[in-house]
Amino acid sequence: HMNLLDNTVEGVECTGDRVFSVQYHPESAPGPQDSTYLFDQFIQIMKEEKVRIVHAHGSRAASNILFPARHLHLPIIYTVHGWSFHDDQSFIVKTVRTFSERLICNLVQHVICVSDSNAETGKQLCGLVRPAQKSHTSPS
Repeated sequence: HMNLLDNTVEGVECTGDRVFSVQYHPESAPGPQDSTYLFDQFIQIMKEEKVRIVHAHGSRAASNILFPARHLHLPIIYTVHGWSFHDDQSFIVKTVRTFSERLICNLVQHVICVSDSNAETGKQLCGLVRPAQKSHTSPS
């Protein structure tokens, strides 16, 4: 993948393997359509490899996999190792990140919190309920 602004290399693909990578957020700017081929390629790999479940660790991984997994009607497990929002963030950043985490939690089939603290925050700010099918704490 080449950068649209300065033609620098932004990603690589291994020939002969089903591996590719980009060093930016493909869901972000500069335009809404410039990276759709990456998601199309990823969806095709998931189909051909007969992926049956997706497990995302963290909000960035979860947000990147939501569209492809939901497009293929695959169940998604989201593991929270810490929330992306924090008290030291500006109001707008914390609000947007809280909204994003809440959206992810509502779109996946199962949320795993690795600590009681994460589970309690998820319950308060993301609407997670405990005990339930939707959230549980992983033993250390």
